[in-house]
Amino acid sequence: CFRNRWGQVCDTYWTDEDAKVVCGQLGYTGGEAILGSYYGLGTESFYWSDVGGCRGNESIITACAFTTPVLSCSSYAGVSCYTSSNSASSSGSMASAIG
Repeated sequence: CFRNRWGQVCDTYWTDEDAKVVCGQLGYTGGEAILGSYYGLGTESFYWSDVGGCRGNESIITACAFTTPVLSCSSYAGVSCYTSSNSASSSGSMASAIG
């Protein structure tokens, strides 16, 4: 949620470092980026064009660089989170993770 608006994230510059921050924010120890709208297109009409630029050590995704909202996006970012480097625990789209 940013300025009281929920939105989805385009995956153009989405990386494992960005996913790691989202997963850390959700209480996991790590994560990896999922690209290409793997979890679906969602229903939000508000999109972040390029969330990205995380170094992986930020405590929340909004501490990372992002551009202004756009009206459309061709594919969306997702994450696969885990509690150790060897086992995937949870995954989902960014619409449920940014907030």
